[in-house]
Amino acid sequence: MENSNQVKALVQTATLTEVELKTHIGNIFPNSCYYFLRYPHTVSGIQAGKPQELAPEGQIFDPKTELRWRKTGEKYQVLLLTTEAKTLDGFTPIPRQWVYEDHDAVVYPPTATRLPKPVKVPQKINLKQRYFRDSETSTIHFIALSTC
Repeated sequence: MENSNQVKALVQTATLTEVELKTHIGNIFPNSCYYFLRYPHTVSGIQAGKPQELAPEGQIFDPKTELRWRKTGEKYQVLLLTTEAKTLDGFTPIPRQWVYEDHDAVVYPPTATRLPKPVKVPQKINLKQRYFRDSETSTIHFIALSTC
């Protein structure tokens, strides 16, 4: 377990149009990243790069940031979990003293019976979990995916 105890983080929310969300994805993730899309009938698995189209729910992540979205009506509710202390235009920080901790992630083999169907995961990905914790209460509020 790698522990980044007491390292500050930032958690932000926004309500965005599809165009705004796609613009933020392009700006936040200019380099290599991974995504996971959720549809009512299936999931994409973890895929390299940026999605060509948005699913009703999904997430995109890199070593520093995870962006999650859920479509509500015509807009998307968005959650940004990042180790970079930079508030983005249109986003509102969730007011807490956020810190993060990195941990190894467990990827189940395709033969595992925990899920109804195997989930695709690239073989060469070094997948991590990042816990976003309120330093005043020690409560973990969010767990993000990360790569190293």
